[in-house]
Amino acid sequence: MSESEYEELEKVLSWEQPSKEATERFLSLFRFYFSPTFHGTENLDASRPTMYVANHSRYSLADPVLMIGIYDTVGEVPRGLADRMHFKVPLFRDFVTSLGAVIGDRELVRGLLRARQSIVVFPGGAREVMKKRNENYRLVWKERVGFVRLAVEMNYTITPVGVAGGDDCFDVIADVVGQTDLVAAVGIHDIDLVIAVAFRVKQQLRAIRRPVAQRIYSHFAGEAGLVGAVGVHHVDFVITAITGRLEYDLRSIR
Repeated sequence: MSESEYEELEKVLSWEQPSKEATERFLSLFRFYFSPTFHGTENLDASRPTMYVANHSRYSLADPVLMIGIYDTVGEVPRGLADRMHFKVPLFRDFVTSLGAVIGDRELVRGLLRARQSIVVFPGGAREVMKKRNENYRLVWKERVGFVRLAVEMNYTITPVGVAGGDDCFDVIADVVGQTDLVAAVGIHDIDLVIAVAFRVKQQLRAIRRPVAQRIYSHFAGEAGLVGAVGVHHVDFVITAITGRLEYDLRSIR
């Protein structure tokens, strides 16, 4: 690990949980708007850190709702892994950092796991956030299995979380070009600089701007258990178990 990476890890590990008042104030917005319902909270154990693995809701609108179930049950806000583009937007990057969000860098995540902190992973990333019209509640994970390899390495428990209701908050009216196509169309070649703008433009082009309030349902499963016990050669088995669990929950918990 380089000196700059070590300094970044130290900064990440020095983060402190927001006060109870600040946390309740932030989460109250989502309690009011979504009236969330939680199932399987008995599977959560405050004495043992875990890796929560969840599906993204469209435009991430309902993603913070699962934090309510975790916070109410175990009394903590887990560290959320976020795309680098979130940390390129002035002010917004300060906001997500204050909530404990961390860039999904392998070494930073490994450091969090060594420190026995609970984290939240959305393997679908930006692609799952930007679902197309016919992709409600579809997992769009591609080949993103690095989180399982880290869980195996660190002998971490994986807790699958199915979150339903968020994809119904928007009516997608059109699908537009991908991010790289949009960048090429406007003649900008540094995708890191334009990705945040492209993200917002795509939102406005693809969805009704005012989201419709929907009850959000979340289910915390306990079947994944101690992933480290299965060994690194069984990553595909773990992925199949997790995706199968989430797909079942997304069909049945609403």
